[in-house]
Amino acid sequence: MFCFWLKNHLILLSAYLRDKDDEDRAYIKGMSSFFQFSLRLCWRVTVIELWKLFSTSIGDKFRLNIFLNKLKPGGVYEHAVISFNRIKAWEEVIAGEKDNIENLRIQRNNVNAHKDLDHDTVTNTVSLKKTE
Repeated sequence: MFCFWLKNHLILLSAYLRDKDDEDRAYIKGMSSFFQFSLRLCWRVTVIELWKLFSTSIGDKFRLNIFLNKLKPGGVYEHAVISFNRIKAWEEVIAGEKDNIENLRIQRNNVNAHKDLDHDTVTNTVSLKKTE
Protein backbone atom coordinates (compact mmCIF):
# COMPACT_ATOMS: atom_id res chain seq x y z
CA MET A 1 0.00 0.00 0.00
CA PHE A 2 2.82 2.38 0.90
CA CYS A 3 4.56 1.75 -2.45
CA PHE A 4 1.29 2.47 -4.26
CA TRP A 5 0.95 5.78 -2.40
CA LEU A 6 4.55 6.69 -3.19
CA LYS A 7 4.14 5.78 -6.84
CA ASN A 8 1.14 8.10 -7.15
CA HIS A 9 3.10 10.93 -5.55
CA LEU A 10 6.03 10.29 -7.88
CA ILE A 11 3.72 10.49 -10.89
CA LEU A 12 2.23 13.78 -9.66
CA LEU A 13 5.63 15.30 -8.92
CA SER A 14 7.03 14.16 -12.27
CA ALA A 15 4.09 15.65 -14.13
CA TYR A 16 4.37 18.89 -12.18
CA LEU A 17 8.08 19.20 -12.89
CA ARG A 18 7.61 18.39 -16.59
CA ASP A 19 4.86 20.94 -17.25
CA LYS A 20 6.52 24.28 -18.02
CA ASP A 21 3.62 25.97 -19.81
CA ASP A 22 2.48 27.78 -16.70
CA GLU A 23 4.75 30.77 -15.98
CA ASP A 24 4.08 30.67 -12.23
CA ARG A 25 4.89 26.96 -12.04
CA ALA A 26 8.10 27.46 -14.00
CA TYR A 27 9.16 30.24 -11.63
CA ILE A 28 8.35 28.21 -8.49
CA LYS A 29 10.18 25.17 -9.85
CA GLY A 30 13.18 27.31 -10.71
CA MET A 31 13.30 28.97 -7.29
CA SER A 32 12.61 25.98 -5.08
CA SER A 33 14.46 22.70 -4.83
CA PHE A 34 11.51 21.25 -2.91
CA PHE A 35 10.04 19.48 -5.93
CA GLN A 36 13.32 17.92 -7.04
CA PHE A 37 14.06 16.88 -3.46
CA SER A 38 10.57 15.39 -3.04
CA LEU A 39 10.90 13.48 -6.30
CA ARG A 40 14.28 12.02 -5.29
CA LEU A 41 13.04 11.20 -1.80
CA CYS A 42 9.95 9.37 -3.09
CA TRP A 43 12.04 7.42 -5.59
CA ARG A 44 14.60 6.52 -2.91
CA VAL A 45 11.92 5.06 -0.64
CA THR A 46 10.26 3.30 -3.59
CA VAL A 47 13.54 1.59 -4.54
CA ILE A 48 14.22 0.50 -0.97
CA GLU A 49 10.69 -0.85 -0.46
CA LEU A 50 10.57 -2.63 -3.84
CA TRP A 51 13.94 -4.25 -3.17
CA LYS A 52 12.53 -5.80 -0.02
CA LEU A 53 10.15 -7.79 -2.23
CA PHE A 54 12.92 -9.15 -4.45
CA SER A 55 15.77 -9.35 -1.95
CA THR A 56 17.89 -12.47 -1.72
CA SER A 57 18.78 -11.83 1.91
CA ILE A 58 17.57 -14.46 4.36
CA GLY A 59 16.69 -11.74 6.87
CA ASP A 60 14.06 -10.19 4.59
CA LYS A 61 10.86 -12.00 5.53
CA PHE A 62 8.52 -10.45 2.98
CA ARG A 63 10.24 -11.63 -0.19
CA LEU A 64 7.90 -12.55 -3.03
CA ASN A 65 9.57 -15.92 -3.62
CA ILE A 66 8.87 -16.94 0.00
CA PHE A 67 5.23 -15.89 -0.37
CA LEU A 68 4.84 -17.76 -3.66
CA ASN A 69 6.34 -20.90 -2.11
CA LYS A 70 3.79 -20.66 0.72
CA LEU A 71 0.99 -20.58 -1.87
CA LYS A 72 2.13 -23.83 -3.48
CA PRO A 73 0.68 -27.20 -2.47
CA GLY A 74 2.06 -28.13 0.94
CA GLY A 75 2.68 -24.48 1.79
CA VAL A 76 1.18 -22.49 4.64
CA TYR A 77 -1.33 -20.78 2.33
CA GLU A 78 -2.22 -23.77 0.13
CA HIS A 79 -5.84 -23.31 1.24
CA ALA A 80 -5.95 -20.25 -1.05
CA VAL A 81 -6.22 -22.83 -3.85
CA ILE A 82 -4.20 -20.96 -6.45
CA SER A 83 -3.20 -23.24 -9.29
CA PHE A 84 0.41 -24.30 -9.55
CA ASN A 85 0.42 -23.08 -13.18
CA ARG A 86 -0.67 -19.62 -12.06
CA ILE A 87 2.11 -19.48 -9.46
CA LYS A 88 4.63 -20.68 -12.08
CA ALA A 89 3.44 -17.91 -14.43
CA TRP A 90 4.05 -15.31 -11.70
CA GLU A 91 7.53 -16.74 -11.09
CA GLU A 92 8.24 -16.52 -14.83
CA VAL A 93 7.17 -12.87 -14.89
CA ILE A 94 9.54 -12.15 -12.00
CA ALA A 95 12.35 -14.09 -13.72
CA GLY A 96 11.71 -12.04 -16.88
CA GLU A 97 12.34 -8.86 -14.92
CA LYS A 98 15.76 -10.07 -13.75
CA ASP A 99 17.63 -7.09 -15.25
CA ASN A 100 15.28 -4.55 -13.67
CA ILE A 101 15.46 -6.32 -10.32
CA GLU A 102 19.25 -6.27 -10.52
CA ASN A 103 19.08 -2.55 -11.28
CA LEU A 104 16.91 -2.06 -8.18
CA ARG A 105 19.56 -3.90 -6.16
CA ILE A 106 22.32 -1.69 -7.52
CA GLN A 107 20.30 1.47 -6.89
CA ARG A 108 19.42 0.33 -3.39
CA ASN A 109 22.94 -0.70 -2.43
CA ASN A 110 25.04 1.97 -4.17
CA VAL A 111 22.80 5.02 -4.22
CA ASN A 112 19.81 4.96 -1.92
CA ALA A 113 20.84 3.03 1.16
CA HIS A 114 24.59 3.58 1.31
CA LYS A 115 25.53 6.38 -1.16
CA ASP A 116 28.77 4.92 -2.51
CA LEU A 117 31.38 7.25 -3.96
CA ASP A 118 30.64 6.01 -7.48
CA HIS A 119 26.88 6.49 -7.15
CA ASP A 120 26.86 8.84 -10.16
CA THR A 121 27.77 5.92 -12.42
CA VAL A 122 24.56 4.02 -11.54
CA THR A 123 21.92 4.34 -14.24
CA ASN A 124 18.25 3.91 -13.40
CA THR A 125 16.63 1.48 -15.84
CA VAL A 126 13.40 1.05 -13.88
CA SER A 127 10.48 3.28 -14.82
CA LEU A 128 7.39 4.10 -12.80
CA LYS A 129 5.40 2.13 -15.36
CA LYS A 130 7.50 -0.98 -14.63
CA THR A 131 6.82 -0.71 -10.91
CA GLU A 132 3.10 -1.38 -11.43
